[in-house]
Amino acid sequence: MVPENNINDNAENSINNDAKRKIHDEEKIYDEEKIHDEENNLEKKLEDNSDNELISAASYQTLFVTSLILVYSVFFVILVSYIMGKWLEKILPNKKFRIKNWEFNLNPGPFNYKEHVCIAAAANAGGVSAYAVFVPEYMFPWLSGAAILCLIAPNNNTVKTLGSVYRGAGILGVSLDWNAIGQVDPLFTPCNMGHWSVATRIMDPVTGVLDVTSYENYSPVYMSAVFAACYCYSFMQVTATICHVILFHGKEIWNRYKKTREEEEETDIHCKMMSIYPEVPYYWYIAIFFVMLIIAIILGYKVNLPWWGVLLAIALAIFMVLPIGIIQAVSNWQLGLNVLTELVCGFGYPIANVYFKAYGHISLTQCLLFVQDLKLGHYMKIPPRSMFISQIWGTFVGIIVNYWTTNIVINTKRSYIDGTEVDPTGQWAGLQPEIFNTASIIWRLIGPGRVFGSSSIYNVLLWGFLIGGFLPIPFYLLHQKFPKAKFNLVNFPIIFYGLSVFPQTYPNFIITGFIAGFLSQFYAFRYKHMWWKKYNYVMSAAFDSGAQIMTMVAFICINGIVKVQFPTWWGNDPSTQSEHCFPIKS
Repeated sequence: MVPENNINDNAENSINNDAKRKIHDEEKIYDEEKIHDEENNLEKKLEDNSDNELISAASYQTLFVTSLILVYSVFFVILVSYIMGKWLEKILPNKKFRIKNWEFNLNPGPFNYKEHVCIAAAANAGGVSAYAVFVPEYMFPWLSGAAILCLIAPNNNTVKTLGSVYRGAGILGVSLDWNAIGQVDPLFTPCNMGHWSVATRIMDPVTGVLDVTSYENYSPVYMSAVFAACYCYSFMQVTATICHVILFHGKEIWNRYKKTREEEEETDIHCKMMSIYPEVPYYWYIAIFFVMLIIAIILGYKVNLPWWGVLLAIALAIFMVLPIGIIQAVSNWQLGLNVLTELVCGFGYPIANVYFKAYGHISLTQCLLFVQDLKLGHYMKIPPRSMFISQIWGTFVGIIVNYWTTNIVINTKRSYIDGTEVDPTGQWAGLQPEIFNTASIIWRLIGPGRVFGSSSIYNVLLWGFLIGGFLPIPFYLLHQKFPKAKFNLVNFPIIFYGLSVFPQTYPNFIITGFIAGFLSQFYAFRYKHMWWKKYNYVMSAAFDSGAQIMTMVAFICINGIVKVQFPTWWGNDPSTQSEHCFPIKS
C-alpha cells in the first residue's frame, strides 16, 4: 500500500492515461490467465477434497447465504440498480455543471461495474434494520406456513398442537415462501414470552426501576425450557468462539500481525493494482468515530446510560470483531453479541439495556459489513475513497429509510404489534420488539443476579460459558495428534449458534431450508458439480430478487399508490388463521 505521507491530496485526479492503460492491461492479464489457472486448481482441489467443503457447507446454509440481518437481499439491489443505471445512461443529458471549483457531469459515460459495486456497498451499509420485519404474503399467506396436519384434521386439538407451525410443534410443516426459506437473520427471535404489560406490574412507572415488593408479590421470572436452552447455547457460543479462534487460528493471526509490522513489500496482484489509488486517511475514520461517539454518549445520558457504558459496549464489539469475523469468513455465518451485551450491562433501566445492546451488537455487525464491502471493492479495483464515501452515504440514507419504515409499520399494524388486537392471519404479532423489550426486562430491570443467581433454578445455565470454552480443546488436541482426520472442521461456535437458532425459529422454515440446502450443497455439489458451479448462486440470487421484487410490488399495490385489495379466497381468508389451524370452540 502507498504510505499516506507520499500521497498528494489531488493524486486521485492525477492518474494519467498511461497508468489507466497499465491497470487495464494488468486486469486483463490477471483475468484471463491467473484467474483461469486458479479456477482450474480450485476445481481439482474440490474433486480431491470434497469432504472438506461439504462439511463447511453443512451449516444450515440454503443454496447461498444472503446478507445477514438485512430486510432485503443485496442481490435485489444489484439487480434493480443495474436496470436503473442502464436506463439513466440512456436518458440523462451529457451536460456539465460547475459549482465554484467543483465540476460534475450528469452522464459522464456508460454505467460501469465500479459504479455498480459502489451502489451495492452503499445499500449493504445502510441496509441494517432497526428491527427485522417479515412482510407476510397478501395473496396466499398459507404458503409461508403450510401446516399439513391441520389440513387433515383442522378441528382436532391434538393435531393442531402437533401440526401448527406458528403455535405448535410444526410436525410436517413446510414453507413455500422464499422470503421465509432464504432468511438468515440472527435478530429474528420468534419466542412468544408474553405481552409488554407484564413489565408494568413490576416496574415503578416514575423512576423506571424494579419495584421489588411488586416483583415478589407477582412472580419470579420463569422461562420455557426452549428459551432457557437458547440462553445456554448462547453462553456456550461466546466462549467457544474465543477458544476456537485462539486454538485453530491464533498462530495465523500472529504471523499476519508480524508481517504487517515488518511492512514487507506486498506481492499480491490485487494490492499492486490498487496501489495507484490514494488510501483513505486515518483521520477520516478517527473523526467520524469521535463525532459519533460524542453523540452516542450525549444520547445515552437521556436514558441513564453513563459515558463509560457506551465505551464498554464499543470495547466489547472491538474485542469480538476479530474472532467473530474469522468465524464468518470460514462459514458465512455471523454470530451475535446479543446475550453477552445483555449480561454485561446487568442492572438498571430497561431502555438503557437496549441502548447498550444496540451499541455493542450493531456496532460489530456494521463493522463486519464495512469490511466485507471493502474487501469486495479491493477485488473489483474500486478506489478506497469512493468505497468510503459510498458506505457513509449508504449509512445515512439507511437511517432515514429505517425511521420511515418503522413509522409505516407502527402506524398500520400498531394494534397487532401492541397486542390490543389479534391478527387473524397470525403473522403480525410484534414478536421481535416484544422479545427485545422482554430481554431488557430480564437482564436490566430484574437483573442477572435474580434470574441466574445461586438461588435461581436457572443458575445451572451459566455453566454454558465453561462448557463452551472447554469443548474446542479436545478436538484441537486430536487435530494435532491426527491431522488427517479433519478434527479441525468441527466448529463448535457454528454448532452452538445452530442450536440456539433451531428452537427459536418456526420449524417449517428450518425443515424446508434444510431440504433446499441438502439438495444444493450435498447432492448437486457432489454429483452435479458443473451444474452447481454454473447455476447455484445465480439461482439463489434470482430467488432472492424475485421474492423481494414481488414483495415491493405487493406493497405498492396493497398499501401504496394503487391500493388494490386482492380478492378474498381460501388461501387468504381473513376470518381464519393463515395456516388453517382453526381455533377450537369450547
